[in-house]
Amino acid sequence: MVQHAIALLKRSLTIATLSDQGALLARRRMPASRLEVRRYFKSWDGPQRAVAESTGSWYWLADLCSPPVQLADLFRFPEPLLSPDSTIA
Repeated sequence: MVQHAIALLKRSLTIATLSDQGALLARRRMPASRLEVRRYFKSWDGPQRAVAESTGSWYWLADLCSPPVQLADLFRFPEPLLSPDSTIA
């Protein structure tokens, strides 16, 4: 099962996708839109799990994911994993 760690901002988001062993498989920054997130999730085969870190406006993302998105512990996914360009404070 792949796991997606999502850092959601107002207009963009970053998804880091990890293997079961915790290896980074992909990292992608995209506009914060349902269409972009659906396309990204569909590009992965098999079961998937997502966790999201967000200060607000996360409801649409939770509605998009099934089962519901789990809110991330900020210390579980280090900032460099989600934001290599240091755009997330």
